[in-house]
Amino acid sequence: MKEKASYFRNRLTPIIITYALVMICLAVLLHRRLDSMLRQFETKSVTQHARDSAELYAQELRGELERISDVVELMEEMEKRVGRENLQETMDYVSERYAPDPNLFVGLISATGESLYGEVLAPRNYSGIQDSLRGETGISFTYSGGVLFSAPIMRNGNIRYVLYELCTSGNFIERFPVSLFAENGRVCVLTRKGEEVVPFKGINDKEERFFESRSVRAVYEDLLKQMDQETVSCCYEETTLGGMYFCVAEVEGSEFVIAGAVNREAVAEGLLRIPRLVLVVFCLLLLMVLILAMFLLVATQKVGESEALKRAKTAAEEASRAKSNFLANMSHEIRTPINTVLGLDEMILREYDDPTLRRYAVNIQSAGKALLSLVNDVLDFSKIEAGKMELLVEEYDLSALLMDLISIIQSRAVRKGLELQVEADEDVPYHLEGDMNRLKQVMVNLMTNAVKYTKEGGVWVHISHEKLDETQTALRFSVRDSGIGIRQEDIEKLFVAFERVDEVRNRTIEGTGLGMNIVQQLLSLMDSQLEVESEYGKGSTFSFTVVQKVADWTPIGRFEEAFNRAASSEEIYRPAFIAPDARILIVDDTEMNLMVVEGLLQPTKIHIDTALDAVSALEMTEKQEYDLLCIDHRMPGMDGVEMLEELRARTENLNSGKPCIALTANAVAGAREEYLASGFDDYLMKPIESRKMEAMLIRYLPDEKVLEPLEEESTMHSAAAPEEQ
Repeated sequence: MKEKASYFRNRLTPIIITYALVMICLAVLLHRRLDSMLRQFETKSVTQHARDSAELYAQELRGELERISDVVELMEEMEKRVGRENLQETMDYVSERYAPDPNLFVGLISATGESLYGEVLAPRNYSGIQDSLRGETGISFTYSGGVLFSAPIMRNGNIRYVLYELCTSGNFIERFPVSLFAENGRVCVLTRKGEEVVPFKGINDKEERFFESRSVRAVYEDLLKQMDQETVSCCYEETTLGGMYFCVAEVEGSEFVIAGAVNREAVAEGLLRIPRLVLVVFCLLLLMVLILAMFLLVATQKVGESEALKRAKTAAEEASRAKSNFLANMSHEIRTPINTVLGLDEMILREYDDPTLRRYAVNIQSAGKALLSLVNDVLDFSKIEAGKMELLVEEYDLSALLMDLISIIQSRAVRKGLELQVEADEDVPYHLEGDMNRLKQVMVNLMTNAVKYTKEGGVWVHISHEKLDETQTALRFSVRDSGIGIRQEDIEKLFVAFERVDEVRNRTIEGTGLGMNIVQQLLSLMDSQLEVESEYGKGSTFSFTVVQKVADWTPIGRFEEAFNRAASSEEIYRPAFIAPDARILIVDDTEMNLMVVEGLLQPTKIHIDTALDAVSALEMTEKQEYDLLCIDHRMPGMDGVEMLEELRARTENLNSGKPCIALTANAVAGAREEYLASGFDDYLMKPIESRKMEAMLIRYLPDEKVLEPLEEESTMHSAAAPEEQ
């Protein structure tokens, strides 16, 4: 026995090490790819922001030139009134009306370049004056003078004068401020030669030293060189202040460019968490596999019947209980980031058309669902061991259950070239009462195994029933395959946790060894058991019978026709409604959960406010009226139930009587009644499904604020991407 245990350890150790290295490499590669895709998105965003800021700035400068042109008309009217000879009187009047600011100077230059009024200027120092002497408006800058706007005064087709407005540097900054990414970016105005027109504003001493450093100046010099071929230039650099994007953009109609810098975090707006989250999920998965491997190694240490071995057995049983509790707690923690990844991935599938991005998103969705399935198996196994598994009895539609099973399994069967046939006797009642989710879980495990262990042929599912009395029927489910079959001596191993049948032959087929154990345990909760008939090499049949209450004896009829009609229509995501005038408050102590909910509800155009704790949420309800509040149950400090009690107690609060929905992961029997008794109007189970949340919002939002979605919303991408690609 000791030799066998040693052989097992020696064989398992290199497998674990290899698996760990492969997972680490995959995580690093995926992280790098996602980071590269984010960089491309961020570069486009910075470039667009810089271009928009430059266009806005150009519009402001053009507005000033138009103002000067208006003054030219004013001068012509004044000359008619006082005569052309009284040029001094005309300019005094114009200066008083046009530039009362002492930092703003108005002047006049003759066609020969002589200063007739105002500051004595050398026209050769101002490119804008040269433009005006050629009949065009102009803008120019000098360090000693400032920014000069000029316009020609024509008479009989000839240039008689050049009128100019001279702004000091300080006056120009106040009159023409510039911004990039609101308060998150730093921006200045330069000439094409690199001269500073408007300095960086709102920077501290550390940032001032940073922007004056040689390395930053070199970056802007390189970007300015690129302006000969481009109107906007952008680059990314790792700096002492972190990762930053630098950009310059041409201000049309002038010699100016807008130069800016912005931190990567401000550009990405939270998307940087996605690559990090991927690494966390992979690390947690690796940790779980290592824990399970350690458990397997410990479980092989069974030797003899001595007192020492009995004590070791007792210790192992205690370790097993601790393991079950630990796995249950850890699985709950892992589901949060996985569900966040799936939620963010669904938003990518909805919003982006890029084929490469969608292919990566589909693969992330497939891997995430597979990982979530494994975690759910471990969680269910731990709950069963701890005696905490309960059934949630509710009314359900049998035809909907069967169509769900086909949609889940059919793609796997098609990929392997297998026939998948689901039949139900036409007299089976379709409206039943029971735990549909657990029943579906049993069937998914059986059908998945059938497809997994079948190389050719097919999988056939049949449902029949036997009426017991006026309120109950015995449903009979049967799953038959033409797969590899099971030896008679191995059938008992099917139901042993972590045990896999015919391991050598099936080593290339994925699996945890928990599925059939969970099936047997769930059927036991339903007062049923699994029956197995198999012939090695020819196939197997798995059957069970469950007693269900009948809510309506109407027969299901020809289920195949109903399914074919449903399967023939392509599922396109569109919001169930839009409510641009509605406002709701979401309270959850996990920021990523709030991000996912906001993303899922974005197509509905609802105004969404969020809070990370109950205290902040209560403060918000004092200032803003909401149509609906969604409150997480389990939060540190004041939980959701306590917050609701406090809100209802504040009778003068704007939202004291508003509908409140509980957000919870509690799915056990009686949960709905518990939350309704606490004062909630309804509850929504996590992970949140967008369709269920939209249906609940329709139910509780004011009718006048719930509108039909516009036509363009009906062409959004399908949120349910294929399982693999």
